[in-house]
Amino acid sequence: MTNIVVGVDGSKASGQALRLALQEAQSRSCTVTAVHVWQLVAPASGWGGMGLELLPTNLDGLASSEFLLAEEIARAHKDVGADSVPVISLARAGDPASELEKAAQGASLLVVGRRSHGAVLSTLLGSVTSHVLHHAPCPVLVAPETPAEWKRVVVGLDGSASSRGALAVAVELAMRHQLPLVAAHAWAYPAMPGFALPTPTPDLRPWLEAELANLPAGLTVERQLLEGTTTQALLGLAGPGDVLVLGSRGQGGFHELLLGSVASQCANHARGAVVVVRDAAAAKPSRPH
Repeated sequence: MTNIVVGVDGSKASGQALRLALQEAQSRSCTVTAVHVWQLVAPASGWGGMGLELLPTNLDGLASSEFLLAEEIARAHKDVGADSVPVISLARAGDPASELEKAAQGASLLVVGRRSHGAVLSTLLGSVTSHVLHHAPCPVLVAPETPAEWKRVVVGLDGSASSRGALAVAVELAMRHQLPLVAAHAWAYPAMPGFALPTPTPDLRPWLEAELANLPAGLTVERQLLEGTTTQALLGLAGPGDVLVLGSRGQGGFHELLLGSVASQCANHARGAVVVVRDAAAAKPSRPH
């Protein structure tokens, strides 16, 4: 049985992440592991004080963590109506990014909230979320702040091995939830001050059709070729009811490298859910332009 891992910290955002994790687990007939990470308290005087000042605080931290998880799980079960989904509580002390990454080993999905208190995730995407987006051993689902019924699965394609991994995940999501798939590729001429370049629209249709070869029968697929930077194009295309699926390492241009990765920017600013798929394969990209 596969497993979905979700980071929980008591914030509204992590509550939404937990509800979304339960809904996904229900559709996959799998378990959920809810993880709360709390910080160890360092001893004030080392072994000179026998370390006794360390023990009560950390036992309190463990008890508080387990209580928080029990409350959040009960609330999410009630909200979603998914009492049949088994949930494992996992309270851990240590570095949040490392502990979430460890917990996600062997999981099919890691779900996190977009914003939080900082116990599991820091403000906006912060260092912890940025870490799991690019280092988690499984796809990462960033839950939106406002829940919305999923209407489409949008996948960004750029010819990289990472985007092909994203396509596989997007197809599986679309088929399981019986949703249409929107396959999108964005292109832009490089900015060259002082040079007037012709701007005919390149014919990228043959390349896109090649990327979409051998899709399952019965899947409704819409093709979108968009002019503009990848981040701007995908954020404009994907609405609140769309699940946007991306590879963690695509081929954004210099402008997007200055802004940060496409995956991080979209996870931070998308109106709906975002799934980031990490692919460590070293296959050569077939970028069409």
